Amino acid sequence: MLYRIEPNGRLTWTPQFSEKDFEMFNEHDVNLDRLDWEPVMESHDLASVVQVALRHGYKTPSGLAISGQRVSALERPAALRQVYGDLQRAEQHPEIIQADNNMEQVMPGWIKNGERNKDEVHQATENSIREAEAEAKAELQGPVDDELMAWWQSLGGLS
Repeated sequence: MLYRIEPNGRLTWTPQFSEKDFEMFNEHDVNLDRLDWEPVMESHDLASVVQVALRHGYKTPSGLAISGQRVSALERPAALRQVYGDLQRAEQHPEIIQADNNMEQVMPGWIKNGERNKDEVHQATENSIREAEAEAKAELQGPVDDELMAWWQSLGGLS
């Protein structure tokens, strides 16, 4: 999957191809704008998409193409933090607490076992968030490709 970012902020996507195809595109001077691009419906941090595209992208006549995997890597930490927050709020919901108390009456040790499981889930989730943050940071490290920057600016894009 590829995304295409245009200087006007329009973000589109196509399920065709991936970053591994960029070398072939360069060899054959492929015009990716000829693909069927669909508007992206979900929101994305466009400034971050541009920054990754300036490091790892591919020129198209209307903007820059970037691998969907790289965009996903950028957004994964926020998505994990959102799910983790939802989990923590759910654990504090009065109906969940009452259900645990009811189970404790029927099966003593229920709450203690649940706390142990909860601690393991929290630790694993926090580790996953840290790993995702490192991956996202890696996507934004390294120098901007001068050729991609010049192309982007020639189209009216800002860095």
